[in-house]
Amino acid sequence: MGKLGVVCNVGPLVEPTSPNRPNQNGSARVPLNLFSHSDSKNQWQTSVSNGQSTAGWGGRIADRTADLNIVHLPAVTSVAGTPIFTSGNVERPLAIAPAPTALNAALQLNGFLDPIGKRRGSPLYLRCRISCSTIPIHTDPRCERVSLEAVAVEKIAARAGNPTIAHFRSNPRTTLGNQLEQIAKVISIRNVLGHEEADISSAPSGGFDTHTGQVTRQHFTTTGTQANLLAQLSGAMRAFYDATVALGVERR
Repeated sequence: MGKLGVVCNVGPLVEPTSPNRPNQNGSARVPLNLFSHSDSKNQWQTSVSNGQSTAGWGGRIADRTADLNIVHLPAVTSVAGTPIFTSGNVERPLAIAPAPTALNAALQLNGFLDPIGKRRGSPLYLRCRISCSTIPIHTDPRCERVSLEAVAVEKIAARAGNPTIAHFRSNPRTTLGNQLEQIAKVISIRNVLGHEEADISSAPSGGFDTHTGQVTRQHFTTTGTQANLLAQLSGAMRAFYDATVALGVERR
């Protein structure tokens, strides 16, 4: 189709290296804790390979761009928890459940006592699904802002209902497909409200670290774990692209 760019072999290495150039003798610069899966994942999401970071590059982009637009929805949306990729130094992601959860039920703040949520015991403090787990809500003004955003977003979602994204109806239900369908619904709300701001979304897809059974020798392009995972990726991405075309935002 020519509509999707795939960036392959992206990782935390800072320069070409090999097992024959170990870091012990200083002949190669390598990332912190090379060969550690969890460290490599964090380094990819933060773009910091020589230390620890509390902000991801998706969140840091949101830090720089969120104030350039009239934002009624957070600049970052996550449908799989709050990975470090989505957290900025200022901005925090809107964390919602994926489809088939109705969008107007994906972020519910019913029954809280304090509209700002300053009290630690407030149900809003306990139930607010925008990431604020590492910041005491009663002491940090950023978390108060995030809480107010949560209330505003919940009202927008309640008014918008649960938009129908037709291109996902016939798509076999997969984890990635469900995530992208919910993201498409968020985009549809932005579209209705006339929002032009950029939206950063996180929809991770796992299972590729197979070790064994990745392909079958005779039909490696159509059978085996790798082929099945890529088929899921292809179907979900095609449905998502078709949804953006239907919404008239495929060029945005």
